[in-house]
Formats: sequence, structure tokens, C-alpha cells
Amino acid sequence: SLASMDLENLDANDADNREILALSGVGDPGRLSAGEVLGGAYDARSDLRQLELMEKLRTAELRVQQVEYIPRLSLFGNLSVNAQQNGSPNFFGDPMTRATSKWVGVSISVPVFTGFQRDARIDQKRAVLNQARNQSLLARLQAESQVKSVFEQAQEARQRAQGQRLAVVQAQRGFEIASAQYREGLSSQLELTDAEVALRQSEFNYAQAVFDYLMFRAQLDEATGNVPMVDEALNNPRALR
Repeated sequence: SLASMDLENLDANDADNREILALSGVGDPGRLSAGEVLGGAYDARSDLRQLELMEKLRTAELRVQQVEYIPRLSLFGNLSVNAQQNGSPNFFGDPMTRATSKWVGVSISVPVFTGFQRDARIDQKRAVLNQARNQSLLARLQAESQVKSVFEQAQEARQRAQGQRLAVVQAQRGFEIASAQYREGLSSQLELTDAEVALRQSEFNYAQAVFDYLMFRAQLDEATGNVPMVDEALNNPRALR
């Protein structure tokens, strides 16, 4: 029942309303700032993480191409043993009948001009990297705009609900006064009806504000990459049982 839902005090609601409010995380936007909510979105949204990983991949590909400009140093060596002996159980004979040779070397390969293919490949990888960076930046800006907009809408709806709840209390008090006056013959049926209409209208306005708040809370979960119940179950393995 939206008209009886209390956004400020979770314990003041019945079991069904408490379940809905707990699922929507009713208290979170009131305690968190837009910056904190946005920071959570950067960490939780899979599309932003995917673009970030793509940017790192493009950076690694560019560095692989740039490595071709760096001289290469190679170390190599060889050890050979030659021996021959008949009728001896000693493999390779004794030191007097063995011939051993050793040698080591160093090789340095310095890149020289090989045409413009290498430069073209680096330019191509750099262009792809810039494209990935622009895509990531654009996605983060869009996410930031979406989160801030929905966050402000949720805050506005909650404040509106607080105001409408006070209006319901005042309308309820007005209806009680009108009822008492009607019973004492001090007011007409029309005045009593007007007081009841005002009460029902205020209840409807409050219910509409609560509905808007819950809707924006759901949109905020989507914008920040939060999945109710699923994320809670992943963080609490017992919830999966």
C-alpha cells in the first residue's frame, strides 16, 4: 500500500511494505552523495569495465609495435664434448680422452629503415587506441549524466513524499475536525465531503510521490549497475541456498 508506506521509518511499515523498501534500498540515496553513488557505478557497470579493459588492450598492442624500434640484445652459447674409447665402462672415457669445446656470444640487432610499414602500423594502433579512449570517455560522461539525473530525481521524489506526508497528516486532522463538527450539527454534509475529498487527494498525492521515488530508485540501480537480490546473494553465499 503506497499510501501507508513510510519512507523514513522502515519499522513503521507492515511486512509487505518493509520487503519492498528493503529491496529498493530506501535509505541509501539519503545517506550517500551523488559522487559516492557515481563512484560505485564506475566499479559496478560492466559496460564501463569492458571499455576500460579494451583501452588497456589497445595500449598493449601499441607498445608491442613500438618495441620494434628498440635494439635487441641476444646471448647465446654452446658446449660440446667429444670422446671415443673401446672396452671401457666409463662413458665418454677419462679426461685424457675427451675433447671439450665451449663458446659464448652476444648478438645485437639494431633496427634500421625498413620502409614505412612499421610507422604505418604504429599510427594505426595509435588511432585505434585513441578511438577506444574516446569511447570510454564518452561512456563515462553518459553514465555520469544518467546517474546524476536519476539521483536528483530520486531525491526530489523523496522530498516531495516528505512534504505530501505532512499534507496527509493535516488533511486527516481536518477531516477529524469536520466529522466532529458534523456530528454536533455545526457543519453540513458538503463540508464533511469536502474534507474527505481533500484527505483522499492528499493520500493519492503521497502515494504518487512514493511510487515516483521507488521508480527512480529502480532506475538508479540500473544506472549504477546494481542488481538487487543478485548482488546480495553473491556477497552472502548463504542467500544462495
